[in-house]
Amino acid sequence: MSGVFQSPVVVAGGGLEGTTMAEDTSRVLQLARDILNQGWCQRTMAVDADGVACGTFDSCAVKWCARGAIYVAARAAGVTSESALHALTTVVRRPITEWNDEPDRTGCQVLDAFDEAIQSVKGGA
Repeated sequence: MSGVFQSPVVVAGGGLEGTTMAEDTSRVLQLARDILNQGWCQRTMAVDADGVACGTFDSCAVKWCARGAIYVAARAAGVTSESALHALTTVVRRPITEWNDEPDRTGCQVLDAFDEAIQSVKGGA
């Protein structure tokens, strides 16, 4: 995973150089979606290849919950996670962790919610 993301230039105020807040948010949501497409989990922020809970930013992590993927994506993009968390919360209309951890939740539903959040942010740009 460490080889997939490169650190961009961050300017004062926390955004990427030459980008708007909507562009930063869209980028974080897209990166998080890509991370979740590699592996999604429930009831913990991240798990290793054996399905054992681990730290969100641990190198052994291979699957993440929706919130954990946003944290990883925001760090990789060099921006804060708040606007991406807000965009996804607006789509799912409840706390992300509760929504992610619902017993009948599927990975496809999570990816669909990210797609909707990305479109919502792009539509508002």
